[in-house]
Amino acid sequence: MKIKGRKASVVITLDPASVRKARDLGLNISKICQNALDEAIRRMESPESAAKPNSAAGTGKNEPLSRGKSLGRDLNPGPAAYEAAALPS
Repeated sequence: MKIKGRKASVVITLDPASVRKARDLGLNISKICQNALDEAIRRMESPESAAKPNSAAGTGKNEPLSRGKSLGRDLNPGPAAYEAAALPS
């Protein structure tokens, strides 16, 4: 591990197809890994807070999310309205 200023440089091994897709989507792999690591550490250090199903993920608050509150870009959008109307029910 190399320490550069305030960040540590580490090597991780990822599936090449996932890396290509992430780059195509403009995702910041380092930030995603940092957030996942921080969440794993938080859960390991405080298992009782991780067991709460209605906690606001990533906000540091244990309060339910209200309806209509935006969490940012939808990474799994459903079909467009015209496509949804054509789907069998």
